[in-house]
Amino acid sequence: MGYEGQLTILRDFVHPLRQQPKKQAILRLETPPGKQAQMGLAYVGKYLVNDTLQDVCGCRILNSTSSQY
Repeated sequence: MGYEGQLTILRDFVHPLRQQPKKQAILRLETPPGKQAQMGLAYVGKYLVNDTLQDVCGCRILNSTSSQY
């Protein structure tokens, strides 16, 4: 009782049906305390800068690590 075929035949049948991974693995870099910060960057709009209309972006530090030792 059960499947009596070869394992490779089953693998060949199932292979195209499997979903591909949605994301590739990424390399994560860890830095020592006090050497890394997270920043947020946002588009503010168009403003007149030195008599020229320019796109202006703003940023702020969201989180930073500090050495406490």
